[in-house]
Amino acid sequence: MEYTARSPETATTLAMPLTPERFEAGFELFRELAERGVPALAARLAASRARFFGAAGPAVQDEAGRATERRHLERFLFEESAGTGGGLAVDELLEAWAARAPRDLRDEHAAYLQSVPGIFEVVASAAGAAPRLRELAGLADYDLGEAELGAVFAAGDLVVGRLYPLGDGSHHVSPGAGVFRDPRLVRALEHDLARLREERGHGVLRLSQTELEAMFWERAVAAVPRDDDDQAPTRLAEFLAAGGVAPAQIATWLDALRRQPFPSESLAPGSEDLCGRILEVLAFETELDLERARSLVLAAWRAGAAVPAPAPERVPAERAAGTTPVAEAVADFARDRALGLDLEASLRELERKLGLEDDEDEGDGPAPDFPGVVGAMVEEYLWELGATEGAEAVQRQASLRLFGEFARGLGVFENLSARDVLTFVTFWLPESRRLASGAQAEPLVGALQGFAAWAREAQGVDALDAELDAQLAALRESLPRAIDANALLPRAGDEEGELFHLLACDARGRARVAGVEGEPREVELDPRLAALLRPGDPFRGYTRVDGAFVVACCYPPQAEALRRGRV
Repeated sequence: MEYTARSPETATTLAMPLTPERFEAGFELFRELAERGVPALAARLAASRARFFGAAGPAVQDEAGRATERRHLERFLFEESAGTGGGLAVDELLEAWAARAPRDLRDEHAAYLQSVPGIFEVVASAAGAAPRLRELAGLADYDLGEAELGAVFAAGDLVVGRLYPLGDGSHHVSPGAGVFRDPRLVRALEHDLARLREERGHGVLRLSQTELEAMFWERAVAAVPRDDDDQAPTRLAEFLAAGGVAPAQIATWLDALRRQPFPSESLAPGSEDLCGRILEVLAFETELDLERARSLVLAAWRAGAAVPAPAPERVPAERAAGTTPVAEAVADFARDRALGLDLEASLRELERKLGLEDDEDEGDGPAPDFPGVVGAMVEEYLWELGATEGAEAVQRQASLRLFGEFARGLGVFENLSARDVLTFVTFWLPESRRLASGAQAEPLVGALQGFAAWAREAQGVDALDAELDAQLAALRESLPRAIDANALLPRAGDEEGELFHLLACDARGRARVAGVEGEPREVELDPRLAALLRPGDPFRGYTRVDGAFVVACCYPPQAEALRRGRV
């Protein structure tokens, strides 16, 4: 069903700086100005509407049709760039809107500019009380400003669309929002969004109206703005430069947009693709308007031709160490590779930051020491994997980045050894608790096998040989047990306890264990832990002052061979 705004005659007037009724009056003025106030903008609105509705034509003017028209107008005003300057349509209307708006509404323009599109779950709703919503992607709570909606919404409903701030902490829900009442849909969305958070490595996701249309109304391809002229890359470069993005980064992104084909078959271009990855960087490193950035990146991507960016300032070798630390430079390189940006351009930028551009003529010598190089090579491997097997293969092996984090102190990739890999798997992963369950362990070990084979065959790292592959194959079974066992344990300090190994254990948890050099002893284990451990499994443990034996961390059996120096 669709939510329809209450008329001023039936709505309850609430004491607030901006009521929903006054807000809607101001929105109607934006509509009138967009349709008739600025001829050039009116033409763009008509073209946008034709793309949005496609061959089916404008929506039937029933309740659902009016809601669809409203969502299109919101997307046009607040997401679609207008004119050659790359600004939003609403920006072009603000001056005329302020001149015609009632005096008590003129200062409320921020309510229109700060709308929040998203998927909201109703978490509290009762007759006579304003509902509370939680945005599932951004994980923020919002109180609505209309108490009468407490009788319309029910806890568990999904409200999909825009909220507008009313100035007192409450929000007004758009009349174009859709309401979906299906608990299975809520759970499915929570699962999918949790997976996206894990893949992207951060908790807050941002959804645009275009993505919402694709997800809930199957309407997205035609809704994407098409500013496809040969000036699109220039507009993007100017926009990024004004936001403080480095010229070299702008040049690299433009080059990547030129080289990589635009995903014309995607229902929601700009989400899980090159554009989406660029937007993630902008979200964390700049204050730029992300919806405006999305529009400009997509336009430049379609244009398919990069423009020259200003040449980056040369950083002398003697100054590089002080102004651009090696670790930061390598991290920037790894980030560019994660985005799928051009390898040659990324390497040139890395050399520039490290002051190594003039070293090419100095002849062969020892490989340079770049702390973090393993992480950079992991990104290169994932990039090649994506190019040959697709994005899903990269997603399955994305946890491989943990290995780059573990090995960030290694500066020469050719020095990577089988012992490094096994130390990561058998000790670092169990101790770090970076994997939530054993289900995540098996695909990570499989990814390590693929990475080791690639490093051996494509990069000449001979130490990552068939013997290592055999040990990793065994770890695909044993590591998940250790990870699941550790999930049962309270987190203890790494220094607590000594190393034991399990000799025997019954179903009740009565176990016989032996220390590295001590005599065997009888201890009591959690029966759930006992069900996971096998004779020979090593673990770190200690005896509390009250005499209870505590297991602090469990390891796969291959850790014992590593500890004894047999690898």
